[in-house]
Amino acid sequence: MNRSSFYNIATIAVPLTCFLLAIGLVFYEIHRLNLLQSESRETAQQIVQVDKIIHDIEAQPPSAKIPAVPQTATEQVDFLNVLRLFASESKVSITRWSNATPLAPAGGGNAPTGAGNNAGGNSGSAMPEGITPIASAVEVTGPYNGVRRFLYDLLREKRLINMTDFKWSRGQWPATHVSFTLTRYITQPPASVAPASASSASGTATTNPTG
Repeated sequence: MNRSSFYNIATIAVPLTCFLLAIGLVFYEIHRLNLLQSESRETAQQIVQVDKIIHDIEAQPPSAKIPAVPQTATEQVDFLNVLRLFASESKVSITRWSNATPLAPAGGGNAPTGAGNNAGGNSGSAMPEGITPIASAVEVTGPYNGVRRFLYDLLREKRLINMTDFKWSRGQWPATHVSFTLTRYITQPPASVAPASASSASGTATTNPTG
């Protein structure tokens, strides 16, 4: 191949290569633009949905809150079922639930003054006598709108709860991940349960010495 033939081939190949590269770059940028437009539309829809949720919440009349419920064998199960129901309706998953050690009830003789009397970590706000806060670590994973709806459902729950220590992280799109501390409040078991337990313990105590 002589030099003139090489130049003739280069004269055709170089512009053709540049043209193909330019076409590929154009298609790549069009693809990126379509992705950005799609994300922009989804973000706008999410904003509209969140605004609607906020408007619905503000339009609702204030509901009476139940400050505390009696501590029974089914209290925690019932509360978990409520959380699972909210998660199912919001299409999110509760990936972690763990209870901390319940604090001593306010007004108890064994608890030092001020111990366990902070609602949600707010020092100086004393708990009513006989109220025991139970803090739980909760982690939720799901779409952003679903997580928002789950948290709003918790705020609308009739039972008084407190949510603190939020940590929001972005998972694999479109999933997001949030962890927080959820505190609920309980009272001592009903009075009708206490005498039965006491009589049972008393009977055991009287039979042991004879044995």
